[in-house]
Amino acid sequence: MTVDTLGFLLLSEIMLNCCLVEKVSEATTALGRKVAPHIRRHSTKLLPTSLTQPTDTGGCSKFDDACDIAASGLKGPMLHI
Repeated sequence: MTVDTLGFLLLSEIMLNCCLVEKVSEATTALGRKVAPHIRRHSTKLLPTSLTQPTDTGGCSKFDDACDIAASGLKGPMLHI
């Protein structure tokens, strides 16, 4: 194999991996959008009220704060090649 052939194969593999990562990302985003309302609705039934009731200072519950932290971690920059 020549260097050009190896370079082409490497580039093809990188592009395939990027495409695969992008499709998995799209699928998990779609799943999250479908599941999030159900998690929000059922969290009040399953979690103790100390987690789901709004606090006096901020007006948000601890569960809301946890959701905000989780969502901000998922909103990181997308890497495009």
